[in-house]
Amino acid sequence: MITSPNKQFIENKRKKSDIVSLINGLSKEQLMPICIEILQKNPEQRKLEDIQIIQAATKDIEFFQQVYNEQGELMLKECLKRMCIEMFDEDDVVFEQGDKPQSFYIILSGGVSVYILKTPLVEHKELELSKTEKIKRRSFFIKKISMGQSFGELAFLNDNVRSASIICDSECILAVLSKKDYKEVLQKAQENKLRQQIKDFHSCLKQHQISPKLLDILFLAFQSSHYQFRQAVYYQGQLSKQEIYLVQSGEFVICQSNDGFYSPKKQTSQIALLQKGQIFGDLESFNSIDKRQQSVFCNSENGVALKIQLSCLIQRLQTTNEMHLYDQLKNICLQKEQVRSDRQQKQVSQDENLIIDMKYVRKRDLTYQVKRVRSARRNTFNIRSPLQIVEDVIKNKKLVKTIIDLIFNQEWQAHQGQTFLN
Repeated sequence: MITSPNKQFIENKRKKSDIVSLINGLSKEQLMPICIEILQKNPEQRKLEDIQIIQAATKDIEFFQQVYNEQGELMLKECLKRMCIEMFDEDDVVFEQGDKPQSFYIILSGGVSVYILKTPLVEHKELELSKTEKIKRRSFFIKKISMGQSFGELAFLNDNVRSASIICDSECILAVLSKKDYKEVLQKAQENKLRQQIKDFHSCLKQHQISPKLLDILFLAFQSSHYQFRQAVYYQGQLSKQEIYLVQSGEFVICQSNDGFYSPKKQTSQIALLQKGQIFGDLESFNSIDKRQQSVFCNSENGVALKIQLSCLIQRLQTTNEMHLYDQLKNICLQKEQVRSDRQQKQVSQDENLIIDMKYVRKRDLTYQVKRVRSARRNTFNIRSPLQIVEDVIKNKKLVKTIIDLIFNQEWQAHQGQTFLN
């Protein structure tokens, strides 16, 4: 006879098996509507199978992957258990700069843009303008945040008001954690992570002697991009978006071909090797050049580069009265390119001297061989015996043929060497 606890155990096992079968039988697109319906429930009413479905539907979301990898599955499930959901239309304002922070957001679908108020505020005739238009006119664009990423935690760091406004670029589905739930579940780990990101950012730019306050402001404006070995950041000849890059980790290499366009089949020369804290992409930005003059590739197993548009950088510096930093960065760029140009010119001169030396060696060897032929001829005609003369002529012809073959081989090798150098 089966006891009641055993019946419960078997029933739970059957339900778990049914949920696993359901999850395995549905695609991500089919799971997401079920996930949304579950998230609309009161969190206290969610069951274990609800959490499993949410976890399956959001397993490819970058934020939840990070929580799982850094804090474990138990913390992830606790986060999923407490989450709610909010939906926004295109151009809806999620929150406005200066608002008190109430929630933390994860983008399940769609994307948003970050805006920061200009200082001083620009006056506009705001009659009949929507809230979104007012924010856009009073602010400048900072960056985009896409599906899988999160936002809203910065205000929790020091219990400040919102430092930027968030506007939806399209219809958005956002997973939401209240301030209370965020602090109980994620705050410690997320704060440590955020503080480390800010610390790393400061260390990247410490050589430029920028004030910590300005670095905190610039931190919001930079976007990070991850690269793998040999992956291109951009190619020579590609249209420039006036973006400046800062190496945060890993190693990157700058390459250049002579005709101004990159191709895998073309021979390129390595211009520079870049490491943490070094800047690239500034040559085209500071000189208003439309196309990239060089190609940049990741030269390590993994690399991270931070990027910012020049116009955005200028706006941030103007609002903080730090435009002297713009001049400083531009001068560094010009000095850097001058050093690289001098180094390239020196290398070209060395290559030309090497070619001249090789021509001299080939000419000297050829002269030596001709002297040997003439000497052999003189020695041959000093002998007067008719039979000996015939034998020597035959030998001399063989020697001449050997020398001609040798000269031909040398010329061919020289031609091949010239092709390699070019």
